[in-house]
Amino acid sequence: MIWKVKKIGVWPMGNLGPNGWEGPKYDPLNHTLLGWEAGAVQDRKYPIDNGAFCFHSDLLGKLLIGPKYWPTDFSGGESEFIGLMVKTKEEIEPICYNCHVAWHNEPLPKECTDLQLCG
Repeated sequence: MIWKVKKIGVWPMGNLGPNGWEGPKYDPLNHTLLGWEAGAVQDRKYPIDNGAFCFHSDLLGKLLIGPKYWPTDFSGGESEFIGLMVKTKEEIEPICYNCHVAWHNEPLPKECTDLQLCG
């Protein structure tokens, strides 16, 4: 799945936010983006954890120009980093739709295997 990403791919991250998840929420029938679950900082354009996105390496040197690739000097900065590569939320590519397979700073629970929905 990750190998097919053209710009930015995202998935929900567990152990974050008031509802336990942070990341995109999709309509289960037509897979359109409904909104975002945000963690501690609610006003981010792209509320995504560092461990919940990937990007195509061709963007390094094209859209991301060094020597400083990370756009902030403060903790976090994921939203700002993603904003360097996409201008709208519609450009973000879902790796899965409403899946619950990644947990922040914890291993996957034993009852969750493969791409089962856990929650």
